[in-house]
Amino acid sequence: MQQQPVNSTQVMSIAGRSVKLLQGEHIIEAKLASRSLAAIPGDLVTLDLAGMEPLVREILPRKNCLARTFSYEARNIAANLDHILLVSAVDKLFNTIAIDRVLTLAASQSIGCTLLINKVDLGREDRGVIYRDLGYEVLETSAKYGEGIDALRGILNQSTLSCAALCGISGVGKSTLLNILVPQANRDTSEVSRKTGQGKQTTSQGIGWPMLRSGGPPLLLIDLPGVQQFGISELDTTSVIDAFPEFKRYREQCEYSDCRHLQEPDCAVKRAIDQKQIAASRYESYRHMLKELEEMPDSRKYRKSDRP
Repeated sequence: MQQQPVNSTQVMSIAGRSVKLLQGEHIIEAKLASRSLAAIPGDLVTLDLAGMEPLVREILPRKNCLARTFSYEARNIAANLDHILLVSAVDKLFNTIAIDRVLTLAASQSIGCTLLINKVDLGREDRGVIYRDLGYEVLETSAKYGEGIDALRGILNQSTLSCAALCGISGVGKSTLLNILVPQANRDTSEVSRKTGQGKQTTSQGIGWPMLRSGGPPLLLIDLPGVQQFGISELDTTSVIDAFPEFKRYREQCEYSDCRHLQEPDCAVKRAIDQKQIAASRYESYRHMLKELEEMPDSRKYRKSDRP
């Protein structure tokens, strides 16, 4: 995995034309030199220090980009991620549709993922076994009691990581975990609704924070909005299929080489689901995403934006 230079300048957060940047161990406040510069957290930028105030002159090419879709507009929310901490929780907050959607997007952008199952103090059922069997790293945590936090720090202390993100649906404890990892973040937290089982969203846009690490530069840890869905408007059917590794061993046995594993006859993937060799929840996520792609308006109607 390619690392950015230690002295690179990376966007932490944006408010209008004001930008906070992380450069090594230093936080710099600057302005975007032009309104046409659509920076997002994680962007690497060039900085001009010659004038009265630091100016961001250029956004360097992104190695990857994570987006969400809102009202037919794809909005970029984070760039240059080395890793995603996909936070879920026990009981009603273990949302496999949301988990599989983020894993699919991460696979399309070649971003590694760790699935965090938080709030295990509320229940010990092993919901992560499906993902462990697929080769994903799964970590159980209890932000309330500190369980799993040392292991979480160990993941983030890897020298191969320079920029990571916390994401997941509202109410799973992302902000609480962030406050533990980066105390100066002091993010608001909220309780989960007893009626809906969901949390109230406390994060409205992605904000990066420097997480101090021993023996190296800080990690830029981006707290992403607790959205229910990440957009898949830029993916195609092949990208979605490829993001489900459990399909691979069966796909060559399908009658049609271009089988989408939906209504086609003699589909080996569907047989594997019937025989419980592929988890039904994973197939439901797959069908959900393909249905969304099929029902999507003409792609030309989608607008691309870096506005969070």
